[in-house]
Amino acid sequence: GGGGGGGGGTDFCFPADAVVEVETQGATKMKDLRIGDKILTANQKFETIYSFGHAIPSDEFEFVRITTAEPAPLELTPNHMVFVTDRNGYHAQIAAKLEVGDVLQKADGEQTRITNVQSVRREGAYAPFTPSGTLVVNGVVASSFASLQDSATLLVGQYSTGVSYHWIGHYFETPHRFICSVALGWCQNETYNKETGLSNWIHLPFKVGSWMVRNDANSILRLVVLSGMLGTIFAMWVLTNWLPAVSLALVLGCLVVFRRASLRVCFNKQKLL
Repeated sequence: GGGGGGGGGTDFCFPADAVVEVETQGATKMKDLRIGDKILTANQKFETIYSFGHAIPSDEFEFVRITTAEPAPLELTPNHMVFVTDRNGYHAQIAAKLEVGDVLQKADGEQTRITNVQSVRREGAYAPFTPSGTLVVNGVVASSFASLQDSATLLVGQYSTGVSYHWIGHYFETPHRFICSVALGWCQNETYNKETGLSNWIHLPFKVGSWMVRNDANSILRLVVLSGMLGTIFAMWVLTNWLPAVSLALVLGCLVVFRRASLRVCFNKQKLL
């Protein structure tokens, strides 16, 4: 991730002068965005910013500058993800792994080819979160999320699980996203860790996750945590998709009642015998 200044944990962000399209304002710099603004995302949809995973107005950080035939160059931290089309198809990839010739997606759905990749230093670090986990920055479709490793997918030891960090980030944010969808006013009072600039919603999980992936000897522990993470994601899905949850509860309830009724009938038959 990026470094420099006083802010650590700048693994996912865009510089202060990066530009997004706000529904009611047009082109707007990242530093001028606010929670509640509706910005352009993938599939040409405007979505509400419900959080900033990262928000540091000052200090300089390292960014990868991605130049394409058009539009303007995109700049993002090395571990931040952008959507690319390459020999593996269309998927999220970390900026550090992008190469000349890779194809990015523009706001209008058209493709644009990378012509140059270089490292630059810029001021500020911002990571807006939207419901889809996507946003259009400098005319290119990017992810709201970053990888905790030098890979777009979760690694266990030297082996890829095939699970995208974009997917992990999006589903980890499910309860946060749900709360903000029903109480955006509460989310607009978001606070940030003074040391890292990370939202206090994700600061501790981010630190724990970063520590784990830095300790390669913990591969087995990582696998266990992955299993727990997937279980948590399933629980989040059940909690935030109330209709399937209620349906499942009703089915289980009927099964329990039916089972008890069957046992009662059998018990009464035995008494009669």
